[in-house]
Amino acid sequence: MLLENVAPSVGLFNGAHVEFVGPLYLEDDWQVTLSSCEYRDRVRTSGVTLTTPLDTPASDRERMYQVPVGSVIVKVNGHTIDGDEHRLDELVAASSTVQLVFHTPKHPPHLPEFIVVRVPNYTENRGPNILGIEDADDLVPIRMVKRARDKGKNNRAIGGGEESRTEFRVGPPLEGGSAFTGFKGQGATLDRVVAKVKAWVETPGFWTVVVSRVRHPHHLHVPTDQWPTVEEIQVQRLNPDVLEAEIFERQMKINAAKTWRHFVAAEDDGEWTSADNVIGDAVHVAWRRLHTRDVASVVCDELHAKGVDVSVSDVQHVVQKMSHTDEALILADHIYLTSRQHCCLVRSKIQRGRRRPTTTKPSKRPASTSAGRGRRGKGRRIS
Repeated sequence: MLLENVAPSVGLFNGAHVEFVGPLYLEDDWQVTLSSCEYRDRVRTSGVTLTTPLDTPASDRERMYQVPVGSVIVKVNGHTIDGDEHRLDELVAASSTVQLVFHTPKHPPHLPEFIVVRVPNYTENRGPNILGIEDADDLVPIRMVKRARDKGKNNRAIGGGEESRTEFRVGPPLEGGSAFTGFKGQGATLDRVVAKVKAWVETPGFWTVVVSRVRHPHHLHVPTDQWPTVEEIQVQRLNPDVLEAEIFERQMKINAAKTWRHFVAAEDDGEWTSADNVIGDAVHVAWRRLHTRDVASVVCDELHAKGVDVSVSDVQHVVQKMSHTDEALILADHIYLTSRQHCCLVRSKIQRGRRRPTTTKPSKRPASTSAGRGRRGKGRRIS
């Protein structure tokens, strides 16, 4: 994933998903200009080979930010040194300004100049062929960048005060990603997710697992062609286990709402009182028996028969409060599929199966047997 805006008009924007192709090492040598004092303070070599990374001065940062370890000094002030360490020291000592030419490593694990990525829809957005080679229309080289970060007050004190305030990292403005199935990702919390699971949405619970792997909806991207329809998600309800899970979940919500109602009644300033709970329990039973919201008169008569003095307005007040809790799920429609719903989902599943691309496997020739060749088998002859 790209971490900065490079060319938003052609799809290279912050957050764009690109495909890694490989590193790109340029054949050119690097030229760095330093003063003799800077050379003594910053350049560390073994012979003529750099042993520590060399941060380039501001004048040379248009092309690169850091000369990598393993780079070989080939020229000093225009003079070739041919690997001679003594000649290197002589040329550096003879001038106050040192112009170094480095031959940098051209293979991993050394840092390349660019990372080449494949950008979706790059050609459609009229992006130019930057590499200038055939079949590379959608390949784009991403240049290395140098990022600074404050090491913090404690680290500054350990590292030597103000001079150690900032540390740098040179690398591509890219963040790596990995691909795995929703089954593998179950239980994981990820920073960013691209979900391509439309072919699996009829698997019970699969869609919910995939879209809930991130902390915020802004961190989830579902490509346009991967959005399932409501009907495609509902196909999973043909599985009886899904319906049983929905029934169980609904009942747990109802029980939790009833438990909470009794729990808050034990507190001094609770929104439910003990008298309300007596009425609420009667309403709960009436809702289950009659499956209608208008039970005020029935509950009032039943409580009067038990010696509880309540009015219809008291019952209506409790019914109103219960209607705003999960306890009202008692009155919800049945979860089981009707015949019409079942037929619609079966039809959708059949149509979905027809649209899904299938891989045709080559037919295997059956193993030859004595019976297949018309020879005498065990006890009979097949022609």
